[in-house]
Amino acid sequence: MLIEMFLEVANNKDKEWFARSCINRALGNSMQIQKRDRYSHSRNLGGEAAHQQEVNDRFVFGDTGDEPRKDNQRELERWCNVINLIPSFLPLDGLKDLVKEQRVYLTQLNENPQHSEHTILEWSKELSGQFETDELARKYAIAMLDQQTKNSLSDWTTFGEGVELDVITQLQVTPTHDYPENLGDVVKARVEKMIEFLDRRPNIRALGKRFELVQMLKS
Repeated sequence: MLIEMFLEVANNKDKEWFARSCINRALGNSMQIQKRDRYSHSRNLGGEAAHQQEVNDRFVFGDTGDEPRKDNQRELERWCNVINLIPSFLPLDGLKDLVKEQRVYLTQLNENPQHSEHTILEWSKELSGQFETDELARKYAIAMLDQQTKNSLSDWTTFGEGVELDVITQLQVTPTHDYPENLGDVVKARVEKMIEFLDRRPNIRALGKRFELVQMLKS
C-alpha cells in the first residue's frame, strides 16, 4: 500500500503533518455527525431551535462542503484507522494533543477569514450572469464566502469540544484495515509537499529521499 511506503520514507515530522491532515478529516466527519444528532434530537422533542434549523439547512444544501448522504460515521472510523497506523512516533497522549490543536486550529481558521483569489474567482464564475457586472458578482461571492465562514465558526464554537472528544474516543477503538477510498490521494498530496520542501532547501544528502518520493508518486 502507498501509505506503508510513505511511512517507511517519512521522518517523524512528516508523519506528524500527515497525522494532522488525517485528524482534520476525522474532525470534519465527526462534526457532521454531531450536527445531525443535534438536529434529530431537536425534532424528537417536537421543536427546532433557530440554530438547529440553520444547521440542518446548511447540511441539506451542502454549503459545509460535505456530501449530504455520506456515511460520516464510517469515514470517521476509517480516518482513525489511518491515524492509528502512525503512532510509532507518537503515543496516545501525543495524539490527543494533536487532535486538540487541530480542533483549535480549525476554529481559529474561521475567525479571520482569508479567501484565496482562486476560490473567489471560482465562486464569481458560478454567479456569472446573475449580476449586471463582474464586480458585483465578485462582491457577492466574497459575501457568501464570509457567511460560509461565519457558519463554520458557529459550528466549531458549538460542537468543537464534543467533536474533539469523539475523535479521541474513536482513536482508542481497536483499528481495522478499512481505510478511506481517497487515502492514496491524501498521501500523494503530502508527498508533493515534502518534495516541494526539499526543492526549496537543496541538499545533496536528501536527493536519495527525493528520488524515493518521486517514485512513490509514480506508483
